[in-house]
Amino acid sequence: MSLRRLRSQWESLAREDPLWAILSDPARRGGKWDLAEFFATGEREILEALEHLQRLGVTPPSGRALDFGCGVGRLTQALASRFARADGVDLSAAMVAQARGYNRFGERCVYHHNDAPGLPFEEAS
Repeated sequence: MSLRRLRSQWESLAREDPLWAILSDPARRGGKWDLAEFFATGEREILEALEHLQRLGVTPPSGRALDFGCGVGRLTQALASRFARADGVDLSAAMVAQARGYNRFGERCVYHHNDAPGLPFEEAS
């Protein structure tokens, strides 16, 4: 699938039902996600991932986290509560605009629209 077609599909999903497009619970289709509950699922998911890493003896550095394909920021917001900075990247401008509106962490959480093949960061950042 081409990047242009993928971007078009995600832009359409962002207009129609963005929360359901990110977390497709059949009972929540049609704008039925409660916003607090939606973001709480991201908190649980990140907590479970970090606990799993801890059980494996891995401690990720606490500086900067990347959420690639961030959508409206469900996981990026959870990462921002645990890391010094969280960057969310998505190819849908509409998803990124919504993520910026949901941001509770100010400059510690930054969203980037990127529809290029590479990431929008300097080397080794």
